[in-house]
Amino acid sequence: MNKLTLQSEKEYKNFGLAFGLGFIIVQISPLIYGLINGGNASTWTTIGLIVTSLFSSPAILFLGIGLLKGYKEKAIFWVGIMGLWMNVMLNLYIQQGGEVVYLESILHTLSRKLVALIISLLIIRHFIATKNLLQLFLGFGIYVIMSTVSSFIQFSDSLATDEIVSQALWGALFYVFGLAFGYLLFTIFSGKNDHEGNQAEVITPGFQNAQLIFYFMIFCLYFADIWMGQSNLRTNVNVLFQVLFASIGIIYFTKNIITIGMAMTLLSLIGRIIVFSKDMSAINTLGVAITLLFLILFEMSRRQFNDGKKGKRNK
Repeated sequence: MNKLTLQSEKEYKNFGLAFGLGFIIVQISPLIYGLINGGNASTWTTIGLIVTSLFSSPAILFLGIGLLKGYKEKAIFWVGIMGLWMNVMLNLYIQQGGEVVYLESILHTLSRKLVALIISLLIIRHFIATKNLLQLFLGFGIYVIMSTVSSFIQFSDSLATDEIVSQALWGALFYVFGLAFGYLLFTIFSGKNDHEGNQAEVITPGFQNAQLIFYFMIFCLYFADIWMGQSNLRTNVNVLFQVLFASIGIIYFTKNIITIGMAMTLLSLIGRIIVFSKDMSAINTLGVAITLLFLILFEMSRRQFNDGKKGKRNK
């Protein structure tokens, strides 16, 4: 069970569809149960939520692998982006139709879901490299731990510890059952001759040390609700843009991305220094320090990238 054999297009198709459907089944099961037993939600709302589950993460990423019959990371990333957009917009119409919804609330939802999407993609990328199913469980387990730590920091004053722990357990069970159902469906879909036929295309950007700045950005942005301060339109636009930029830096890594990052960070540092000169508060001091740290990290990334290029030329 630990190792999965994924070589042919058919194997990748079965894998993607099986695990995508596995997560969808786990997500819609409570909705179907409530629909059958006459829950509080209306029938059409429940049906709408079932439809939106098709575009949720990580299901949409696995479905993208199945539809593409291989692991083409850039294409899968954009399938995930389109799915994320559909999920957020459909949820707005289904759950908040007719209500006033502020733009900062939509942007906040988009940024949170985008962070979850890119983390899920990185976990799946690692699995594709190892083909070890336990690594997939471990990856999503680490994600649940990050979510639990974030909840403790944010809601320890307003929620009891047992409530936070119970939410974490439900989150863990979602991934455990999603992966378990996915593996079960994969064994059902798989045939003896699946390894025959066209070999699947596996295209990943790979990993370079110079990229670490973008991984660090994603990690920090996952906890953005803790450090970004008051939630307003400006801060939510800023966080969403940073998540998009960090995601592109991971998927489309080039020297130009580093240069753009350095330029934007330098402009941000100038702005923060101006604000700090007017108000030397602890928050503004921290803002200058963090921005300066990111500028140093971008410079280190630029040097690592150049050193890597020189090393390849010498070879």
